[in-house]
Amino acid sequence: IAKDCVDYVCVGEGDRALPALALALAAKTQVAIPNIWSKKDGEIVKGELAPPLHLDTLEFADKDLFYSRYPFFRGGYLVSASRGCPFACAYCANNVYAGLYGGRGYARKRSPGHVLKELALAKEKWGPVFVHFADEVFNWDLAWLADFLPHYKKEIGLPFSCFIYPDLLDSGMASLLREAGCFKVQ
Repeated sequence: IAKDCVDYVCVGEGDRALPALALALAAKTQVAIPNIWSKKDGEIVKGELAPPLHLDTLEFADKDLFYSRYPFFRGGYLVSASRGCPFACAYCANNVYAGLYGGRGYARKRSPGHVLKELALAKEKWGPVFVHFADEVFNWDLAWLADFLPHYKKEIGLPFSCFIYPDLLDSGMASLLREAGCFKVQ
């Protein structure tokens, strides 16, 4: 933000901040926007840091642009059931977010029902043949997986892949994943 070529920086989550910035720019108003840093008369104005969002309050990503113009995207459906990570690896951006939010509340999951609703809509609308869970660590909450995966198998029933943290994987979790249709972990 200190560089002359930069007018705005989003610090933290941008789901609410970036649309608010777009509206302010369209209205040609200069207002303080949570999570947005800007400049006024050469001085840096730091918008207050908003708390992490409850993920079930977010609308599903609008993927029509990709699926309508580029049909090859329809083969699979990319979804995130969580945001953040419970670990604090020095090399990862999640470490920065955990520090930004005081290490509390950044790693969180959507409710199983919210994820299943998105997947049911995607399945009906675009007919993907597989799902990829893009969560940084899909397997960090065994209780959530134990609740979600049987419903996924019954209601969605598509093969899926995911990213896992190998130290959290045991034979029970591997069985849960396999039985629900997991064909690949990374």
